[in-house]
Amino acid sequence: MRLTSSEWRRIGVLAAISLLVVAIVVFRGGGSSDDAAAPGVEAPTAPAGPSAADQVTEAQAGGAAAVAGVEVSPTSTESAIPRSGDKTFTGALTGPVVYGTPSPENEVQFSVAVEDGIGVEATELASIVDQVLSDPRSWAASGDYGLVRVPTGGLFQLVVTSPETTDEVCAPLQTIGQLSCAIDGVVAVNLERWLTGSRGWTETLDDYRAWVINHEIGHQLGEAHRRCPGEGDVAPVMQQQSIDLDGCMANPWPYPDGPPPAAESVEPAGEGTDDGTDSGEVDSEPG
Repeated sequence: MRLTSSEWRRIGVLAAISLLVVAIVVFRGGGSSDDAAAPGVEAPTAPAGPSAADQVTEAQAGGAAAVAGVEVSPTSTESAIPRSGDKTFTGALTGPVVYGTPSPENEVQFSVAVEDGIGVEATELASIVDQVLSDPRSWAASGDYGLVRVPTGGLFQLVVTSPETTDEVCAPLQTIGQLSCAIDGVVAVNLERWLTGSRGWTETLDDYRAWVINHEIGHQLGEAHRRCPGEGDVAPVMQQQSIDLDGCMANPWPYPDGPPPAAESVEPAGEGTDDGTDSGEVDSEPG
């Protein structure tokens, strides 16, 4: 039987539609993805930014970054956090504020500031830092350090920075848009962590802020990373708790039981892991 020209046209149209359907199914359902995570790394869902991958290192000055994984950004709150700021800074410009009993041998001066355009006030940051460092469980309690917050300058500056600026400040440490670090006289706290904490953290946001302040300042004071000493124990403040508690209980303080009886410095509380990195946020808080 011979087909008419109109019948041939109908057959052609049906064939074209069938090919289009097959192409759509293949495109949507199969194939490899450029977004696939590396082995052992959780694929990020963070909003596009200077670095879409999400977890890198809490870094100590002079060290190389150690990537411990990728942390998902799961909430609309996190996606609304600005990825970049103005890259200029405003300091609290108050002080001196003294924590502990400074002496010529133990005095450590530092200042605080925030990146402009990220919605955090320098005076608010200074108030939180004052509350944390004046707590009898913080660094000054041992008598080993007499910390002094000054209007500008000091041994280091603690800053809250946007994810993009954190990456720039912490380089060559890899903070991948979410971590914080301590490097070259700077403690850079990533804005995303400051506002939301870490998924590895089990306590309140206030406790997280106390931990990141104490942990990163600990690096500036020369303290190394520590491991969880044992299941159910209190985590050392220098453990990378924002990444994994490893069976320990979350703890933001160098001296969780209060001032040590004989002005003892922080005990290792687990095997030290000072390779120059903080892969706890792979968190890099600067620190």
